[in-house]
Amino acid sequence: MKRTGPFSTTSFRPLRLLWPTAVALLLTACAKEPKEQPEPAPLHIAVAITEMTPWETPGGYTSPTAFTVIFSIRIDSLPDGELPEGMGICSSYRTVNPQASDTTTVVEFPVGPHDLDDYIGGTNDAYILCMFQIPGTSARYRAYLRTSKGIYYSEPVTHAIPAIATDDDVTELPTVFHLLYADDAPLPENFIREVVEPALCYANLGLRDRLQPETGQGADTHLRLVRAASDPSGRPLAEAGIDRVRRSDLPLDPETLISEPTAEQLATLLWDPRRYVNVWIFPYPDTPYHNGLAGMALFPFLPEARPLEGLDATDYYAYNPLNVLPGITLNARYSFNTNNIITLAHELGHALGLFHVFSKNGCGTGDDYCADTPDYDYTAFTAGGGNMTTPRTACDGSSFYSYNIMDYNGCGLHYTPDQNARIQQVLQYGWFIPGSEYARRPLRSDTKAPAGLVRPTPQVIAVPVRKPVPEISQPAGSAH
Repeated sequence: MKRTGPFSTTSFRPLRLLWPTAVALLLTACAKEPKEQPEPAPLHIAVAITEMTPWETPGGYTSPTAFTVIFSIRIDSLPDGELPEGMGICSSYRTVNPQASDTTTVVEFPVGPHDLDDYIGGTNDAYILCMFQIPGTSARYRAYLRTSKGIYYSEPVTHAIPAIATDDDVTELPTVFHLLYADDAPLPENFIREVVEPALCYANLGLRDRLQPETGQGADTHLRLVRAASDPSGRPLAEAGIDRVRRSDLPLDPETLISEPTAEQLATLLWDPRRYVNVWIFPYPDTPYHNGLAGMALFPFLPEARPLEGLDATDYYAYNPLNVLPGITLNARYSFNTNNIITLAHELGHALGLFHVFSKNGCGTGDDYCADTPDYDYTAFTAGGGNMTTPRTACDGSSFYSYNIMDYNGCGLHYTPDQNARIQQVLQYGWFIPGSEYARRPLRSDTKAPAGLVRPTPQVIAVPVRKPVPEISQPAGSAH
């Protein structure tokens, strides 16, 4: 069988396989309602998954959670008026026949008429990198080709991932996911299984350095996020860790919500941050800026006696009630795209005091205050076509592959020892951090606040959606 076409290794340059959050299109591109399946006789397009193999990460490590899917496409003809739009993989942990419109879409690439010319009249292979499946589970996968007339699916294939061993030498952080929804947009039935559980699992494996410990660069934080068993009043939750909240004011601006919440939002959306990690999932506004964001978090505050470089050290909250929403927000518009699986782990890092590991405006313009995370010019790296499979050039001239969760367009597999040291200090001393020493102290309302003590300016930081379109070059001599 020859391998030609837009994802071939012969006629075209090899397709850059980006990190899950770096290759996905906007969720809306994957979540359109499928049109009625065309029924020509015989069927003029056929799709089949032919192989699923473990992925070898940059640096030569075999991933325990990632794999490459090879699927074949046969196109006998494309009738007038039927145009290709995209090809991809959809998956589900519970649906027998996953569909791109109602289950987790792993990745979809756009395709145009010229991209499929070499597929017409034969059968050829395409390749897609699927970056995460919950260890110890089986899931169902289907490849598909989307055209202007409908979606052509392969038969479903079941894929199992072995369990990853962990232990209970951990500090558990009770976590609540506040799922905000409107009356006219109820949450899908499979939201918890397909969205919350995979994101939580990925974050926990990253916290324990279990995603790729062979790199030797990661640290075990001995932390685990656990779905809270009860609400702040002690009532058992019908769904562990889930708080479903109907709202009439959606969508919400995430920065305004967490840094300048209203009294009503403070009262109804925040569970005591001294006891819970709060995660809010809701649609961000439909604007060019917000459509590029997958999540946003509030940096922690520390007391003046326990400063940490880059973070606000203030005693304001020893005398004043909380007036921000400490925690993490996730953009629900991208929740069903598992190529953004890293977002919760990344934003959790920010909420626990970590910064990005790169400089955005030239070497030396950023600082994450960690000696074991090499600085590099992110803007120059991406402008030069860099992605998760290409090495970065550090500001000292050395070359390295990125496995850090706090990077963009990297493999996102671990936190380093220096990052762990920052996390542990925030956990021990941060205001409004579950279980911290200062979180346990009562508000000093009976004592006059020192003169000049003012409300600190909240620091928020966002992570973009990873959605660049893969570059597809044309074969030599192509007339297109």
